[in-house]
Amino acid sequence: MLIDSFETSRLQAKRLSSNNYGLLRQIHTDVSTMETLGGIRTEEQTLENLQWNLKQWEECNIGLWLFFEKETKQFIGTAGLRHIDIEGALEVDLAYVLLSQFWHRGYGTEMGKACLNIGFDKYKFESIVAGTRSTNFSSQKVIDKLGFSFERAIFKFGHEQFLYRLTKNEFHQTQNN
Repeated sequence: MLIDSFETSRLQAKRLSSNNYGLLRQIHTDVSTMETLGGIRTEEQTLENLQWNLKQWEECNIGLWLFFEKETKQFIGTAGLRHIDIEGALEVDLAYVLLSQFWHRGYGTEMGKACLNIGFDKYKFESIVAGTRSTNFSSQKVIDKLGFSFERAIFKFGHEQFLYRLTKNEFHQTQNN
């Protein structure tokens, strides 16, 4: 089951496709955004990232969606669910990234909540993890708002990361409150 598109109250989402290199490049060259993700990426790294994320859709039926403001149609960032290896265990990971001009508007939380709804209600995942650099306090705030609980510190992508987990039951409890 592939979910090609969906909407939230303020955003439209469409599944990442091979012709979205230019949009990923916007993210990968946004100095402020990429400062939280390890630095600006080269054109080759963006292409590798696009191919890796497309492979997620092909092999796992999950991946990234591109998000656009409904009102302006502007591209704001990506979010989605991906299978990643965490210390030898295959986990479903919530990923999200916003162009810096769209920070502090609640979009990260809105995108994350939509992806979690899909993960728990459509794909029936029992738990989803989220990770962020230990120094990325804004991302930690989003993860907390989404209901995740801190699990442990790990070393991934060359930096200390904080790993959080949310179960389906916990998610549905927070949605009913």
